[in-house]
Amino acid sequence: MKTIAINQYGSADEFTMVDMPTTEPQADEVQVAIHAFSLNPMDIAGRMGALSSPFTDLWAFPLVLG
Repeated sequence: MKTIAINQYGSADEFTMVDMPTTEPQADEVQVAIHAFSLNPMDIAGRMGALSSPFTDLWAFPLVLG
């Protein structure tokens, strides 16, 4: 599965496409196919390191957006 991730703080011009393993849904979950995405101002602020707690409390890189 391809996803957009933040590997480190830095310029808002640099987001990275990452291949992640596809997971199987659990009995109480559903799996959906995504055909489009967008970045919002919070994604850009996160990439630039401009967000603080509580937004970043559980972050670990690579941070998968969405």
